[in-house]
Amino acid sequence: MYRLAFSLVVAVASCFTLFAATIQKRDGQFQTGPLEKIDNAGLRLAGQNFSWNNIRSAYLGESFSTPVGLQGVRARIYTGSYPKFPDVRVIKPSSTDEVPHNYVTVRRLGNVPGAILFEGTLNVPRAGTYKFHMASDDGARLFVGDKMIADTPAEYSLRRTVASAKLTAGSHDFRLEYLNLASHAILELEWSGPSLSLMPLSSGIEQPQSPTSAAISAGGAL
Repeated sequence: MYRLAFSLVVAVASCFTLFAATIQKRDGQFQTGPLEKIDNAGLRLAGQNFSWNNIRSAYLGESFSTPVGLQGVRARIYTGSYPKFPDVRVIKPSSTDEVPHNYVTVRRLGNVPGAILFEGTLNVPRAGTYKFHMASDDGARLFVGDKMIADTPAEYSLRRTVASAKLTAGSHDFRLEYLNLASHAILELEWSGPSLSLMPLSSGIEQPQSPTSAAISAGGAL
C-alpha cells in the first residue's frame, strides 16, 4: 500500500506537468479526475479523498485539456447462441444501454450466451504509437477508425493479446465486438501511449450477473 503511494509521489515529484489519476476502488469501481493531493494517507481526486485502504490500483498520467479515452459509448446486447459475431445489420438487439462512466463492461450479459457491440469515440491526446492490451472469454475484436487493431479467438477460454497502432491526435471511431459462447462473460481492455501510462478502458473482470428486467430496450440507461 505504502509502496504504491511512494511510487506515485516519486512520479509527481520528478515531473513538472499537471497530473490526473484513475483509481480502482476495492469494490471494483473506477474514479477518474485531477490529482489534487497525494501523501501516505491516500490521495484527493477531483475533490474527493481516498485512503490507500480503499484503493485496489492507481494509474497516473499527464493531465490533458481535452477528455482522454472513451466517450459516448453505447452497448447493443444480443442474447442467444451465435457461433460467430452476428450480422448486426439484420438483427435487432435485445437491449441497448449507455455504457456507465465510459468503461466497456460485459456485466449486463451475465452467464448467458450472446454478443455485445460497443460503439463510441476514442479520444487520443497525442499522435504516436499506442498499445492495446485485451483479454476476453470468449472472443473479441477491436476496431479504431476503420482498422481492426486486435482480436482474440472465441475458443471457450480466456485469451490475451497485445497490439500496437499508430494513431493521430483527436477523436477516432471506436468499435468493439464481443462474443460469449457459454459460461461467464469476461472482457478487459487497457491502453498506453505517448505521455499516457497503462490505463483501463474496461471495468475489469466483474462478477457476472444474469440479465434482469432492468435492461431497457431501445436506448435505455443502466
